[in-house]
Amino acid sequence: MPKYNIDERQLAEDIEIVMEGKTYVIKKITADLMKQVTDIGKSNEIDAPVKQLAVLLGVESTEIQDVDIRKIGKALTFITQIIEKGISDLKNA
Repeated sequence: MPKYNIDERQLAEDIEIVMEGKTYVIKKITADLMKQVTDIGKSNEIDAPVKQLAVLLGVESTEIQDVDIRKIGKALTFITQIIEKGISDLKNA
């Protein structure tokens, strides 16, 4: 009988972001986490990108609120591309 132990496989590498001299590591991306990020993105709040990144990094938004918004945007774009690639790879597997 075919066996595939998904717990023994490294499905995706951790995502590491270095910002303002501090290293953040995203180890696990869940549907709940992505729902939180999506819900924040639907808001009209000016600091939505900061809150989205904070959720992904697992920190309070106050920790990164003083970071240049361009850096926040680049980090979100990078993370999104990694997630999309991972989903695409799973579909093609």
